[in-house]
Order: sequence, then C-alpha cells, then structure tokens
Amino acid sequence: MGAFSDNKENCPVCEHVNERPLTESEPHAAALQENQALQAAFQSTYCFRADQGDGPLFLDEEHGLLRVGEDGWVLEGKALRSFRISEDGAPLFESGIGTLKCTVSDVPDQVNVMAAEIARFHLERQKFERWEAMDGLHRAGTESSEERRERERTNDLRRPRFDVPAPVREFRVELTLDHPYQPAFDARIAAPAFDRNYPRTEDYLKSYREQTEELHLLAAKLMHMIAPGAGETQSGFGWVRSMQMALSRMPRTRAFLF
Repeated sequence: MGAFSDNKENCPVCEHVNERPLTESEPHAAALQENQALQAAFQSTYCFRADQGDGPLFLDEEHGLLRVGEDGWVLEGKALRSFRISEDGAPLFESGIGTLKCTVSDVPDQVNVMAAEIARFHLERQKFERWEAMDGLHRAGTESSEERRERERTNDLRRPRFDVPAPVREFRVELTLDHPYQPAFDARIAAPAFDRNYPRTEDYLKSYREQTEELHLLAAKLMHMIAPGAGETQSGFGWVRSMQMALSRMPRTRAFLF
C-alpha cells in the first residue's frame, strides 16, 4: 500500500518507545497526588540524623506518620514492616512480634578490659611529659626562639598518643518499608572514639551510653508505630544493667584523673 495510505500499520517499536515513559509515570504521579494529603498532615515530632546513608528520618507520632528526607515520601506507620539497629553488625534493638527486642552489648566489658592498657598509656605519657619539662628547664636560656620552637615541634611528634581502636566502629539503622518508591531506610553513625591524648574509660562509656540511649529511644518510637503499646524484652541483665556493672567494677586510680 502507498506510503500515505490511511490504512498503514503503526510501527510497534515506536509505539513501545513512546508509550513506556507515560505508562511508568502514571503510577508515580498517582502516588504523589495521594501522598499530598499525608504531606499536608505531617508535623514532625522527632528527627533522627545520621552521618551517612539515608535520612534524616522524621516521625510524626501524633498522626502515626514517618518521612525519609527533608522532602521525601510521607508514609503511614503501617508501612513500617520491621527495623534493626546494630553495632558493627551485632544487633542492639530489633522489632519483634509485639515487642521491642533489646540485646545485651559486650562493649562495656571490652572497655573494662582495656582499663589496664589505658592506665599504662597514662604512665607512659606522664613519664614523657616529665622528661620534656626537665629537658626544657635544662635548655632554658641556652637556645634561640627558633631552636625552642623546633624542639617543641619534634617533641609533639614524639609525644605518646593512644591510637587503640574503640570496641565499636559504627551504628547502623535499617528499616524495611512497604512502599514502592521508598522500600527501605539505611543509615550509619560513627561510634565514639577514645581521646588520643587523655583517654578515660568513664568518658568513653558516657559517650557510648548517650548514643545507645538515643538509639533506644528511636527504637521505642519505631516499635510504637508498628505495635502501639508494645513492651520490651531483654536478654540477661539488659544493656543498661551491663553498663552499670562495668562502671562499678572499673578501677579508680590517679592515672585516670585529668
């Protein structure tokens, strides 16, 4: 038939190319329109921010809603299927069937074991600082300002530093969501580190406790969205009791007082 015939057949490849964007965009546009009502109702009552990954995560506890990102999708609480909060892969808090599962961490015990190593470091640093002070007195009045600055720079390079890794590198928060365009949330935050110059077990455990308490609060709020009124289950003495026991067993020596 002629090229200008009214009965010519359409090209199936062209039809596929032209229609695919429209076909894929229709559900997305419909979901956006449906989400506008939730966006209008959303009022943030809690925000969790991480160092890397998805986020921030906003919760509207009054209306039972959550949102990933500043302008992300607003989801109903029922879209939250499960969550897991861990430290270097080891679970801390997990959603269970009608309960928040809390797992005892061995970090306080690991830190307590390091107390002797930290005490030795302080003795080594004190020895170096005494030598540095005596050397400075010995050289007083005999060296130029430039020589003194160079000596101080050299001493600073030689000064003992506590570069021992902490028991935990990072915490991870993972959410499984029932939503076609926001199926998950995955974020990480750095765990506390020891002070390189004056490490103290008490300081480290205080920072660790503050971070895990915040993660515990987040877990409790998420669990409430899944199952309002859900309780908690803890293995052993529970993570708070483990922290208290570690602090009570910690040796108190002058080497730690700075």
